Amino acid sequence: MRRLFGLQPIGVGTEAVESFTSYMYRLAALHGVSLLQLVEWMQKADSFENLPILGMHTTEAEPWCTVAMVRPTESVRDLVALTARYTRCTVLRSTTFQALSRLRYRSVDLFDNQLRWCPVCWEQDVDLYGTAYFRLFWAFREVDHCQIHNVQLESRCPHCDTRPMGAGLRPRIDSCPKCGESLTSHQSPMPVSNLFCPTACCPDLHDLLCAFSADPDLEFEPQAAQDVLKRIFDRIWELNDERAFWEIAPRLEMLAIVTSDEVVTVKTLRRAAYWLGVDFSGLLAGEIQCYTGQLDPKWLNKLPESMRPKKRRDLVDRKELLTNMSAVRASIDPENPPSLAQVAKLVGVSTGELEYIHPEICREIKAKYRSWQEMERVRKRSESMVEVWRYLDSDIPEKSRKHALKTIRMRTKLPKNVLREVIKAEFAKAKMGV
Repeated sequence: MRRLFGLQPIGVGTEAVESFTSYMYRLAALHGVSLLQLVEWMQKADSFENLPILGMHTTEAEPWCTVAMVRPTESVRDLVALTARYTRCTVLRSTTFQALSRLRYRSVDLFDNQLRWCPVCWEQDVDLYGTAYFRLFWAFREVDHCQIHNVQLESRCPHCDTRPMGAGLRPRIDSCPKCGESLTSHQSPMPVSNLFCPTACCPDLHDLLCAFSADPDLEFEPQAAQDVLKRIFDRIWELNDERAFWEIAPRLEMLAIVTSDEVVTVKTLRRAAYWLGVDFSGLLAGEIQCYTGQLDPKWLNKLPESMRPKKRRDLVDRKELLTNMSAVRASIDPENPPSLAQVAKLVGVSTGELEYIHPEICREIKAKYRSWQEMERVRKRSESMVEVWRYLDSDIPEKSRKHALKTIRMRTKLPKNVLREVIKAEFAKAKMGV
C-alpha cells in the first residue's frame, strides 16, 4: 500500500497547535504537489482500499475552502481520516475542531472566514522549525491579534493585497502564492493597555483549544453541558440571595437552557459559562468540577460585548405607524409609486413588520408598484424600438450592434439589457429584409 511521508503537526499538546489547513499545505509541499492534487490522490487511493473511508460516508472530502478545513464538519472528518490513513499520523484531530462535531453551532459565531497569521510568530517559526505555520487558535473569529506579540493578525499580502487562501501549490507558507513576496513584515504592537486583556485574548476559547490539542479523541457529548448546568442551578436555588444572582444572570435564558429538550448552541453555553464564572471546556465536557460548589453571585464574570445577546427591538407603536403610513401614502406620486421597502424605510420599520401589522395596505402598495414596473418595462422597450429603428434608418456608415448600443445608450440612458435585446431582434429582421 502506498504511503505519504509521515509528517507530524507542530505544537500538538500545546496552545500553539498547528491548524489542519497549515498541516495539509506543508504535506502537499513536501510531496511537490498542490493541496488539491494531494487530496485527489488520497481519494483515488482510497477507492482501491478494502475498507474505503469515503465509501462509508457521503462526503467527497474536497478542500473547496481551505479556511473551512478545521471546522467540525463531515468533509473535514473524512479528510482527516484519509490523511491519517496515508501518513499514519494519529493526532490530526487535534489540529481541528472536530470535538465540537456533535454540538449545535453556527460557523459565523465561532470561526473566521479568512486565513490569518501573526508576522512576528512566522519569523520565529522559520528560525525554530524551518517553516512557518498557521495556529489553530487564529481560526477563532474573536481572536484578532496575537496574544504573544500583541500585534494585529494579518489576512492579506502586504505587497499585492491578495488573500492567500487557495488550494494550489504553496512551497512556503510564509510567502504569498500570487506574488511570491514574504508575508512576515513587522507590525507595530498594540497599546500596552490592551496587552493580555482577558476579553481580547478570549481565555475561554484559549482553554478550549488547549483541550482539543491535548486529546485527539476528545468528543463533547450534546447533553453533557446541560446536565452540569442543572446541577449548578440546583445549588443556585438553594442560595438565600437568589434574587441578587438573577440580577446578573438572565433568568429566562438560563432556565430555558436547563429545561429545553433540544441541544443548546455552543454560543449559548459559552454565555452561560461566562455568567456563571465556570470553565467553558469543563462545562462542555460535562465535568462537575468546573464549578466550586460554593457558587456566589458576586463571583460572576461580566459578559464581553462580543457575546452579549442582541437587544430586542422596542415594540412598534401601531397608532404612530398608521399616522406615518397615511402621511407617506398621501405624498406618493401615482406616476412613480414607491416599493414596499421604500415605504417601510420612510416610516421607520422593516418590511416584515409592516406586512404583519398592515397586510392589506402592503398588498395594495406592492400591486401598484408591480403595475408601474410592468408599464415601465413596456415603455422602455417601446422607446428602445423607436431608437433602434431611427439608428437603422440613419446615414451612419458600417452600422453594428455594438455601435448602436453605445450610441443609443449615450443619448437616451435606456437600460442596457433592454437595448441589447431589441437591437439583436431588429438587426436580425433588417438582415432578413423584413
